[in-house]
Amino acid sequence: MNDMKHTVSLEIGGTRYRLSADAEEEHLRKLGQIVNDRIEALGNGADRASAAQKLVVVALGLADDLLSLENRQRVLQQTTKDIVQSAIDRIDQRLELGQNA
Repeated sequence: MNDMKHTVSLEIGGTRYRLSADAEEEHLRKLGQIVNDRIEALGNGADRASAAQKLVVVALGLADDLLSLENRQRVLQQTTKDIVQSAIDRIDQRLELGQNA
């Protein structure tokens, strides 16, 4: 990541934003495209909603995705820890059997 700030202009939800950021411009454009895709996915039913309301719905959806991914990561980490511990226990048992033989 670049430590120098630069100005990036993004259009999100039909509004142009000028951001001062140290992130790469291409990265910010990808993030903006994700938000725009989510807004578009709201469909015609959201036409009466304000831009701010649409952005809140998208933000809540992205936050929900983040929490789901964090939960899956915790489960995966625990599963991995359990599998490794089980393998260590089996190795220890075999080593013990070998020493007692």
